[in-house]
Amino acid sequence: MLKNEGIRYSYIDVLEDLARFKKFLNLRDAHHDKEFAKTVENGKAGIPCFLVDDEFLYVGLPEDLDLLR
Repeated sequence: MLKNEGIRYSYIDVLEDLARFKKFLNLRDAHHDKEFAKTVENGKAGIPCFLVDDEFLYVGLPEDLDLLR
């Protein structure tokens, strides 16, 4: 879907190994009070998520795909 929309991305499987999953959890916990608050409250991990330019974090695919450009 993203490729069809012309959005460049890198896919990282955070469940591939424990080190990647821990790195993801650190990212998630650092943004817990903002983007992940409802996700964590509901007992979910927050996968998938999208990190754009190491600045903007989205839990799930945003409705407005232009946010990922």
